[in-house]
Amino acid sequence: MFAFRKNNRPRNRSILKKWFSTYQAPIAAIFISIMYTVGLTQLLIFENVEVMKLTPMQLMLSCAVIILFLRPWTSGTIFSLLSIYSLGLGIEILGVQTGFPFGEYTYGSILGPKIAGTPLLIGVNWVLVIVGSLTAARRLFPTAPKILRTAISASLALFLDILIEPVAVALDMWTWTSGEIPRSNYIAWWILAAVFSYIYQKWGNTSAHWVVIVVFIWLIIFFSSLNFLYI
Repeated sequence: MFAFRKNNRPRNRSILKKWFSTYQAPIAAIFISIMYTVGLTQLLIFENVEVMKLTPMQLMLSCAVIILFLRPWTSGTIFSLLSIYSLGLGIEILGVQTGFPFGEYTYGSILGPKIAGTPLLIGVNWVLVIVGSLTAARRLFPTAPKILRTAISASLALFLDILIEPVAVALDMWTWTSGEIPRSNYIAWWILAAVFSYIYQKWGNTSAHWVVIVVFIWLIIFFSSLNFLYI
């Protein structure tokens, strides 16, 4: 009896591994959908702004799901992701300290620990938005030249930022010194998104998994819905 059970362990693990490999994408999509639906329900129906304290966890989980489906994780993909995170964080630090290139602004406490007045998670946000927008561009225009996909990706990223900005200000994620969102922010966002998209297209994984699209769509749904509440 013991020998029978012991011999079946590798088989059971193999079955479990095969099952997870088959259904991990739907499971991830359902998980993301539930997470964003619960967040929207708390904010739109119950007006529970305390749920915004979970924003760092939401960002990290969303980014983790996206990275999970960027396999195979080549050295180029890892380099691209680290580059986008580091450059994104570095430029945000520059922006907070000097007002260039976005305009003068300060971050609130919602996004967690900071360095030089800038949340460490803001680099994660750049990765999330760039990989999501670029994957969407690849899905929409699979045969388009890289330069065109770069422009489309940057435009999708800018569209998302336009949705995020008023909500972020209303929820005190960050505050613009002038009291208004400057045009320079949107111009800088498009340019940087184009540069980061180019970096990822050149060295990163060129797959366009549908789960990444699900995450990006939920970001659009989430902030589009909140615009009705806070604008």
